Amino acid sequence: MNILFKTSKELKYGIKIFYNVFSKKERLKILEQFKPLLYKIDCCPGLQTDSNLHTICNSNSCMFDPFVKIKERIKISNPIHKSWVNYTDSKLKYLSWHDHMLSPCDKICVYMLENPEKIGTWFLIEDQIYKVKCPTNSLILFPNHLTHSVPYDIKKPRYSLAIDFM
Repeated sequence: MNILFKTSKELKYGIKIFYNVFSKKERLKILEQFKPLLYKIDCCPGLQTDSNLHTICNSNSCMFDPFVKIKERIKISNPIHKSWVNYTDSKLKYLSWHDHMLSPCDKICVYMLENPEKIGTWFLIEDQIYKVKCPTNSLILFPNHLTHSVPYDIKKPRYSLAIDFM
């Protein structure tokens, strides 16, 4: 019996979700290599890594480079401007509405490394919150002008990899 898996889904406002981006083994390698780099940054809520993860992988310091496969999967050739991992849970939850209009990036993606509640990125559009579901091992791609935030109602640990594409 063949089971068809949904590979991607187009939503409103230029938002697209890609499912089953990595194998479980690959996803866990990404988490293993970036999790120790998380720390509390004064200007940012939750825990984050520095925003240069793609350059670390370009220098062959990664045991597994997720950026090449992500770019292939979402069919984007734009260079990466910034990349970082976010962590939040019930104690480190936050709501931080922002967009990326002032940065030189065109597209943003958020890959769900560990997201047991399937709560994706929230978008603030015309004074309404647009909530997108996004399970572990899926990725949300959206334009830089959309105002967005990590959801505030996270209860279980959530790890995501954010990438700004120029």
